[in-house]
Amino acid sequence: MAAATLTVTANVAPNVSPRTNDRGGVTAVSWSKNSGTTQFGTATDVMLLAKLPNGARILDHNTVISTKSATTHWKLVAYEVSSVGSNGTLGTLSEISDVMGSFTVAAAGVANLLGPRVFPKISLSDAAAVQFAVLGLKCGTGASASTSFLCDGNVIYETNGNDI
Repeated sequence: MAAATLTVTANVAPNVSPRTNDRGGVTAVSWSKNSGTTQFGTATDVMLLAKLPNGARILDHNTVISTKSATTHWKLVAYEVSSVGSNGTLGTLSEISDVMGSFTVAAAGVANLLGPRVFPKISLSDAAAVQFAVLGLKCGTGASASTSFLCDGNVIYETNGNDI
């Protein structure tokens, strides 16, 4: 099966800007996704979770993953977006920061990931065509894909109001 990219929340929907407050402060974004009959969990599969504005610093996250498949290896990654099409589709995604390094979910298991191992700041060039990044759950290696792959969680980030 070819690599799949699954859009998860309204935060990643076409033509929707990342949540921010012009005066800065803390923002929380949550998601819930069941892959249903779509298979998910093979190497290089990515689930897009939330858009993060330029300048945002990730303070915390909580992600719960449940899978029926064989043992899989994951990581939370921030991606830079090369472009946004006229219909809002995202262009090429390039990894810019690990939010949480590699972790494993056992076959038919559940993993609850709490808090970042690092507190990355989304730092994009002023010349970048797109001024937000996308938080994604990336499958590193997976023996087989699974239907009914479940992913629930949230990310909390702060902005200072000057980076928007």
